[in-house]
Amino acid sequence: MAFKAGEYTDEAKALPVILLLDISGSMSGSKITTLNQAVRTMLEEFKRISSGETQIRFGVITFESEARVHIPLQNVENVSWRDLHAGGGTNLMDALVLVKNLYEDRNVIPSRSYRPTVILVSDGMPDSGWEDPMKAFITTGRSIKANRMSMLIGDNSAAQVMLQFLQGSGNPLFFARDAGDISKFFQYVTETTTAQAKNPDDPVASPTYDPENTIAATAPTEVATASTATPMATVTVNNDEGDEDE
Repeated sequence: MAFKAGEYTDEAKALPVILLLDISGSMSGSKITTLNQAVRTMLEEFKRISSGETQIRFGVITFESEARVHIPLQNVENVSWRDLHAGGGTNLMDALVLVKNLYEDRNVIPSRSYRPTVILVSDGMPDSGWEDPMKAFITTGRSIKANRMSMLIGDNSAAQVMLQFLQGSGNPLFFARDAGDISKFFQYVTETTTAQAKNPDDPVASPTYDPENTIAATAPTEVATASTATPMATVTVNNDEGDEDE
């Protein structure tokens, strides 16, 4: 077997966590306030446990009328949180393009990294054009291996969209009925990531979730469907950490 530069190193192995956060106008008020507080709390815990053989790397992409990189993917110890402010539309399309490009860049997410976790949070139907970027993210390239998690806030009008994001992940859609449930979801994400950081050889280790606040990703017919939703191919993802160069 040929030796690959960088394959053997004493550096901590990266565990990337990327948030895709809806900051459209409908997220104003208690939603955006609680979201900021929940992410701050999660960051504090990530900084506390990111050490030793596993280095948590953290990044945030926000989307309203435009999608932006709010925090470039970096070692969590270097992150200084800047509060989010709500306004504008719901441009999920460009957010998915941004995260797809980031995921495919081996300089940003090296092959020896643990399988990245990508977390989508939204409170309603996205603007048009999201279907093809969604399909590309979950069915092609390196991003097919992402550990995808998602929370829908407020009502289930966009549940089918969010469930498509989770296709093949094995994770349920978390449903937040109020601001308190937003905090619960981020606590769940924190505990799940912490479990993986402490037990990197067991990537499926995670706490249990409250089934009353979730919708199974395998049962999309149980929720209100969006008229614009496009059926997606079922995706099988193995739970191996990282990926390999072709």
